[in-house]
Amino acid sequence: MFNRAKTYVLAILIIISICQMFELWFDDYSSRNFFYSVITNAFTKNNAEINYKYQMEPTKIIVSFGNKQYTVLKNSEDIKKNFDNELKKIFSAIVANGTYVNEENINMREFLNNKAVLYEYPVKLSSISSINRDYDEGNKNVRQIGEFNKIILQPSNLGDGSLNCIFIDEQSNLMKKIKISNNSRNISDWISSVQNEALLKIYNTTEYDASKKYFSHLNFLPAFNKSETYFNQNIIMKNPFIVNNEIDENKVEEYINYFFENPSAKWNFKKQNGVTVYADGEKSIKFYDAGVLEYTNSKTFNKNTYINFEGSYQIARAFIEKDNKYMAPNLYLVNAEKNADNEWEFNFEFKLDDYRYIMSNEVANEIGIKYPIEVVVKNNNVYSYKRLIRELQFVPSFEKIQLITYNEALDEILNTRKANETILIKDMFLSYYSDNIEENPKLTWIIETSNKVYTIYAIKS
Repeated sequence: MFNRAKTYVLAILIIISICQMFELWFDDYSSRNFFYSVITNAFTKNNAEINYKYQMEPTKIIVSFGNKQYTVLKNSEDIKKNFDNELKKIFSAIVANGTYVNEENINMREFLNNKAVLYEYPVKLSSISSINRDYDEGNKNVRQIGEFNKIILQPSNLGDGSLNCIFIDEQSNLMKKIKISNNSRNISDWISSVQNEALLKIYNTTEYDASKKYFSHLNFLPAFNKSETYFNQNIIMKNPFIVNNEIDENKVEEYINYFFENPSAKWNFKKQNGVTVYADGEKSIKFYDAGVLEYTNSKTFNKNTYINFEGSYQIARAFIEKDNKYMAPNLYLVNAEKNADNEWEFNFEFKLDDYRYIMSNEVANEIGIKYPIEVVVKNNNVYSYKRLIRELQFVPSFEKIQLITYNEALDEILNTRKANETILIKDMFLSYYSDNIEENPKLTWIIETSNKVYTIYAIKS
């Protein structure tokens, strides 16, 4: 009996060895220790154990004062935390209590004409669990809400202390409205508090503007007064690896070492055309003298392991957090897309003085990335990571400037269009814009149509 058991064990080990030998023949070097691999793989789930540490942040939080005036909150403002805490309480009330969900076609007047707060998210979220993992996706009320990409918190005008929480899915053109009892007082008070701020930056909407016919979507644009003056804010972005007009190779290597478990084991190719490659047989990094990093992890993992958007987002954010050197503040997700083979691609931007930093298409083509940070997550790991590396410096100036209003910028575009040319704007916003990677960004109006991007320098000469 004992000999027979030994025979079975020996047969199993021989089969495992043969399988491992075939993997090595076909260049799968993901794990040379096959005993360890077999044991761990047998007990490993498809989805890695993920720490859901990073909350999905909105790209914008817009406050409506109920008088056709609005403002956009900064992520750093304390009042944002108050609204966030109230949103969490509302979610808890929805999950805990039986709620009636009223489904209607989207009507943004619910927000535009009333005191309210609008959360805009960069992607369509599958449920409120995508924002906060405290809430079970299987909960009946959570399932009733379903997918959304915007949330409106609107205190009732009836004086009964209630609040409407509205979940909007622009793709289906539907919104789901839930009435929450006794939850509006704080929201109303905080909206009033924002409205009374001394340095309030007012925004207008194209919905009530003569320019509405030129826009395909609702836009909120900063309302500058033609005659008003502002203090200029100089923003300096520099390549931190350039010392005395040359790339400091030691400084580069010190930064690159972070990406390798054993930096002493890495090797590098000689620089060619401004690109140096560092690798250790598993991970490779291309460092471009322009101050761009391209990381690739070529290790073969379990093929096509399924992982959802929420889990992939956590992996991407955790990787970015570890690479914290020369990282811009106010980093946020701008879009995400699922590719073939269960890959998730995440693109991140940052803001400068509360305006988006945008690179021109020419710069993007020159440096090989469209966004300041691009991450691809595959099989529970970061497969690809690209980023622009810059040191930022904000230099206050006593120089007074006047800014071109959004109507003036729009008029400039309309006055230069060809005869019978139709202009339909997908998006318009004020940004810090780089049309040359070596120059500091300038405050610029960006106007995006279906086939063209217009740029208008925003400071009057």
